[in-house]
Amino acid sequence: MRSDTALAVSYSRRTHARRSQAVLGVLGAPLVLGALLVAAPAALTAMGVLPSL
Repeated sequence: MRSDTALAVSYSRRTHARRSQAVLGVLGAPLVLGALLVAAPAALTAMGVLPSL
């Protein structure tokens, strides 16, 4: 087992994190990042800070 995996397993055991929370984080993080990468340029373009193509 790699050290980073061992650290994650150790942390989840100490904090009694549920598997559903881990799944939510794994699936939710890319969605939040994608929304940010789409929304930020759109908002900047609407404010006139970023020129539209």
